Amino acid sequence: MDPKMDSGCLEVGETLEDDYDVHCELLPEEIIAVMDQILCHEVRGNPSGLLVTMILIFQMAWHQGYPLSQTVLSSVYIDRLLWPDPKTLEDANFDRRSQGPAAKYLLVDTVLRAYCQGVVKCCDHVLRKIISEHYYEEEDFATHTYNRDLLNGFEADDIISALEQARDWMEEQSTIKPSLVKHLIARLDLRIEMLCAFSNDVPDPIIFDRIQSLVKSVRATVDEGKPVKEAFSEKIQRRLASTTPPKPVIEIGTEEAFEKLEQICADLREAQRICKIDWISSPANLRNFLWAFASRKPRPLPFPRALLQSLIFSRRDNDGDGMMHRLMLADLRELTLSEDPLLDPVNWEVEVPSDTRHRIAERIDSFAFRATQDYSDLFRSLCQNRCRIRRTLCHVVQSFEYLQIDAEHIDCDLHALIHQTPIVNLDLSDQPLYQYPLSSWTYHQKLRQMEWIVQLGFEQDIYLPDELAGMYKLIISIFPPIVLSRISTFLKRNQDLAYESRDGDHISQVQRSLDHNTALIEEGAGTFYLSTALGMLYAVLNALYLIPLPPRPFSNAALRYELRMKPFLGLSIPPIIPLEEFQERCQVVLRKPKDFESRLQSIDSAVREAKKQFASLQKRTSEEVRVIGVEESWNKGWVSSCLMACIATGLAVATLQKVQTAHCRSKIVDLTSLVGVNIPGVEERYHEWWIVPRITQVK
Repeated sequence: MDPKMDSGCLEVGETLEDDYDVHCELLPEEIIAVMDQILCHEVRGNPSGLLVTMILIFQMAWHQGYPLSQTVLSSVYIDRLLWPDPKTLEDANFDRRSQGPAAKYLLVDTVLRAYCQGVVKCCDHVLRKIISEHYYEEEDFATHTYNRDLLNGFEADDIISALEQARDWMEEQSTIKPSLVKHLIARLDLRIEMLCAFSNDVPDPIIFDRIQSLVKSVRATVDEGKPVKEAFSEKIQRRLASTTPPKPVIEIGTEEAFEKLEQICADLREAQRICKIDWISSPANLRNFLWAFASRKPRPLPFPRALLQSLIFSRRDNDGDGMMHRLMLADLRELTLSEDPLLDPVNWEVEVPSDTRHRIAERIDSFAFRATQDYSDLFRSLCQNRCRIRRTLCHVVQSFEYLQIDAEHIDCDLHALIHQTPIVNLDLSDQPLYQYPLSSWTYHQKLRQMEWIVQLGFEQDIYLPDELAGMYKLIISIFPPIVLSRISTFLKRNQDLAYESRDGDHISQVQRSLDHNTALIEEGAGTFYLSTALGMLYAVLNALYLIPLPPRPFSNAALRYELRMKPFLGLSIPPIIPLEEFQERCQVVLRKPKDFESRLQSIDSAVREAKKQFASLQKRTSEEVRVIGVEESWNKGWVSSCLMACIATGLAVATLQKVQTAHCRSKIVDLTSLVGVNIPGVEERYHEWWIVPRITQVK
């Protein structure tokens, strides 16, 4: 066998099984090393020194998605602890043949044993939380336990008691160097706090402060440990219930492992803040919270995302029903039906089948029943990793296409029941406008999803530089502002009715919806104009041959169009522009200097309008924009970034205008040697969704 080709190949003289003696006495420094290594494999390293430190490293590697076989279960101590399956907590020790800890090995059998029990129980809580929610095996997390029971039959409180007993025992030791006693106690305290945090959905926030303090203490003493490499072996994989050959043990650095632990705790703290936000009455606030959470850097790992899903989807109302039904009705009320007779609570109290109010409630309930699963999938998708968010939204938007058809039929039934008078608004249409609240709500949700799909494509660098003009033009075509303007028209009618009835609560509620609608219009207008500016800018750069075309021997325009439009080809509304029209919109013909100049002026005007809309949006309150609890993330992470993208686009246009004035007054000349264009990477952009080219004059 060739060691380079055959996984698990033994060296000459090497035994099949590991021959490490778990009963050997370890120095306190070696105990520290093993502890830290296992922790790093739980979240992922190869520490410079340390047995507690090594446990820490393994634990953190597992949180990043590596399998247990290559991380936590590579520890000989944890393998002996879990196999055979312990029936009682006393059985969970390193030597089943002994009855209780041996007196001469108390440091191993008391301190390290309790610590390893805490590690395994933390892994058990993390695993159970993740598999109880939506996740993607091997993409997000490896849930295979290889027929090892992670102490899931034992309570966390019992293991915490064992850790506290080990801590008390350490405090009584006078023969061990005081500094080493302090270091070991810090690691035991860290494990106690981690177990308290991981075993409760909403622990006291002060726990995370204590963890942060203990992490600093443990990190500062990592080098105090003495490595015990023999305590970890990939040979253990031969005894696990697996069909794959042994693979190398995952190694990461201790600094990375501690950073991941701090990240997990920070993300858990942030996820638990959802409990302090009244998102039941404001689904838009929940949606913005989820976007802010998913946009955190570094991106949240699977465990915090699973906890966030649990806090949202496991919540029940007083009747025992799921929250999605109530949440969707609240979303309808907030966007299109604020203080509308269609959602009057009295409708659900009438039991006479022939009564109009009963029939209205019946039709609304039929829509809610039909839409709840699709609506739930929308929120579920926002709790996934960034790549999966886009892929899931591609499926959700198709579901909302079918939902919109049903919504239109139910809207027609509602019109027949209430005989609502249409509204004439010449700014929107020459024809009388009927309300269509359910289909308007569905259409708005669908348009936002389509926009997110395209924008996430920019973030994930799916589109090539010469395709950017077309994709920004696509955003313009799928984001018509008339939908929200139409909704505002009917909200204003509800407000007039509230004024007539002199109901202050109704007036304030409708005004609240109008303010939110206006904020959405401003955000949509800012997106529209900035997309217009970038689309035209990239079209001009393509026309001037400043963006190189990659070789495409096996591609053509029709195939590329189908690939980019694939998420939307099954949609009827809005209609996706055909290939010929799409190509016309993406192409700019610059025959004369005036053509060049007029294009640059149009781009500059669009940038100014976008800046105006985002500046107006920035002045709005968190209540109007529905970003309560995530104000800083929304302001700095979105609005300010959009304004900076507008400024950068304006600078790019100004540079082209200088070039046009200097070299293209009488005719269009070749600018490839005079202008340099750099397409920034994801980390170099003001916001991942706005790819603003950096244009420089070549001297």
